[in-house]
Amino acid sequence: MIRTQDLAYAIENISRQDPEIGYALSELLAAGHIRIPLDAGNPGEDPCFLFDQERVFIRKVSFFNHGISPLEERLVVKYGEAAEKHRIDGLPSPKGYFAAARKIHLAGITCLMQYELTGAISRLLKKPGPPAAAPTREMSVTTGFIFCKKYCRNRPPTLKCLLR
Repeated sequence: MIRTQDLAYAIENISRQDPEIGYALSELLAAGHIRIPLDAGNPGEDPCFLFDQERVFIRKVSFFNHGISPLEERLVVKYGEAAEKHRIDGLPSPKGYFAAARKIHLAGITCLMQYELTGAISRLLKKPGPPAAAPTREMSVTTGFIFCKKYCRNRPPTLKCLLR
């Protein structure tokens, strides 16, 4: 059900908002690390794609109701997880595999959170605001988002070595 064009379109949307993640994902797509499995599209199964030989499922209902955005979310999560795996590979052997797996999972979720917050902040800042009068609730929300933007400047490590 997911086509390669859907993956390319989702990566294009990601690169509009975050060029670094978008570039890494487009290189992975071009290298064949992100692709559609040959046996995809069986009736009764959720649509999926392969990210570095790992099946990534997307709920069928979510895909049809929300379009390409669930695919974007899964790609960003997988990017964050892959970046953390690459960072952990450079370290001496982990003391606990469970702790390493938890760090990898949290890195994917953190990457998605930063991606979504950055998108929300940029949409909020582009929205025309009220004239410079008394501060409103909307202005305090904007101030909160600006604080979050400053707080979330840490980015996940890049995937330059995965792009070989």
